[in-house]
Amino acid sequence: QSNKKPRVWYPLMVDLAKNNILGVGFALFYRSVFFVLLVSIIAAVFLWNSQDSSHLVQSAQGTADRLFDVLTMTEVPKSTLPAVLLSPLEMCPKSSPLDKEEPLKQYAYGRAWTLAMLYGAVFLTSAWFVRAQKNWTQKFDRKNNTMCDFALLLTGFPADATNEVEMKKWAQEELKRSGLEVQVEGVSIGYSYRGKADEVDEMTATYCGHLELTMRKDANLSNPDAEEERIRMGKQMEKDGEKVRSWFDKNEVTCAGQIFLCFQLNTDKDKVMEKYESSTSSLFSYKGKEIEVDVVRSEPSDVFWQNLHTTEEEIRSNERKSLAEVAMWFIGINLLVLVWNMTVVMPYLSAGSNAGGPITIIQGIIMTIINGQLGGKVYGGAYGAGYHRKDRADVWLFLVNFFITFCNTIFNLALMCYSVLVMQKENFFHGPGYLDVFTSATPLGQESEVADKVYLLLVPGQ
Repeated sequence: QSNKKPRVWYPLMVDLAKNNILGVGFALFYRSVFFVLLVSIIAAVFLWNSQDSSHLVQSAQGTADRLFDVLTMTEVPKSTLPAVLLSPLEMCPKSSPLDKEEPLKQYAYGRAWTLAMLYGAVFLTSAWFVRAQKNWTQKFDRKNNTMCDFALLLTGFPADATNEVEMKKWAQEELKRSGLEVQVEGVSIGYSYRGKADEVDEMTATYCGHLELTMRKDANLSNPDAEEERIRMGKQMEKDGEKVRSWFDKNEVTCAGQIFLCFQLNTDKDKVMEKYESSTSSLFSYKGKEIEVDVVRSEPSDVFWQNLHTTEEEIRSNERKSLAEVAMWFIGINLLVLVWNMTVVMPYLSAGSNAGGPITIIQGIIMTIINGQLGGKVYGGAYGAGYHRKDRADVWLFLVNFFITFCNTIFNLALMCYSVLVMQKENFFHGPGYLDVFTSATPLGQESEVADKVYLLLVPGQ
C-alpha cells in the first residue's frame, strides 16, 4: 500500500505564518493586509482630527440655515398659525465676506498641516514595515526548510555539459577530492533552448499531469476517465522524449553554463559553501576551467529556465529597448493629456467650473485603452528582458510603474498650477490676495482642481 497522496488537506484557518505550507509569499501577503489596515487607521485618525470645522460651517450658513435657526428659537403665537411673522432684521447676515475668509483660511491651514503630518507618519510607518517584512522573512527561512536550502548554483560550464548522469558523477568526485563527505542527490542543468520555450512548456505540463494522475492511481483515487487520460499522456511523453533526444543529437539544445547541484541534506549544502568560501584553491574544476559556486536565492518556480542562456549584455540591451519604448508611449500619452487640458479643461476653469459631459466620458474611455496598452508595454518589458530570476523582473516592473505614477502625478499637478497662472496671470502676481475666492468665482474652480491634485498626491491609496 503506497503512502503517497495527491493532495494534503489543511484546516481552513491554518496559520500560514507558522507552517510552511505555501511558502513565505502568502504569509507576507497577509501581513501586508494588516499593514493596509494599520495605514487606514492612521489616516482615519489624522483626517478625523482635521474635521473640526464648526466655526467654518457656522460662518458659511446661508439664508435657509439662518431662517431655520430663527424658527427653532421663536415661540410662535397660536393666534397667528399657520402663518409666521418675522422681522426683516432677522434675515440680515450676521457676518460679512471678510468674516468668512478668516475661518476658511484657518481651516485650510489646518488641513494642510494635517496632510503634511499624515504623509510623514505613513512614510515612517512604511519604512518600518519594509524592515519588519525583511526580518520576518529571514526568521521564517531559519525556521523552515525550502528547496533553496538543498541546492547550490554552479556557473562556468561549456555548452556540451548536457549529460545529467555524468555531471552528477563529476560533482560527487570533485567533492570527494576536496575532502567533503557529502552526498549529491542530483543535478539540474540549465539548458539553452532558444525558440523552443513553448514546446518545452507543453512537455512540462504533460509530464506534471501524468505524474499527478499516477499518484492518484497509486493512492487508489483514480477513475476510468483519469486512467484513460494518464495513458494518453504517457504516450505523448514517449513522443516528447524522442523529440528532445533529436534536439540533443542535433545540438539544438545545449548547456547554458549553469547547473544546480542538489544535496540530500541541507547541512551538506552549508558544508560545501563554507569549504568554498574558506578555500584558497578552486573547489570545482571542469575540463581545466574553474567553476564558481553561489547560494540559491529563488525557488525553481521563480527561475526563468528559458532565459538562462541570456547574457548580462543582452539583458542590458533589452532593458534599454524596453525603456525607450515605454518612454515613447509615456511622452505621447502626456502630450495627448496636455492638448486635452489646453483645449477643453482650461476654458472651463477660466469660467469657474469643471469640465464635464459626454466628451469627458469619451476621453476617459480612450485614455483607459491607451493606458492599458502602456501597462502591457511595461509588463512585456519586465518579462521580456531575459532575466534569469522572477524577482529581478518584479523589481524592474515595480520601479518603472512607480516612476510613471510619480511623473504622472507631478505632471498633472504642474499642469493645473500652470492653468491657474495663465488664466489669472495679473492677479497671481498680487501675492496671497489672489487666493481670495470671495471676490470672484473664477479662481474657485481652478483652486479646487489644484487642491484635489495635492490631496491625491498626499493621501495614501489615492
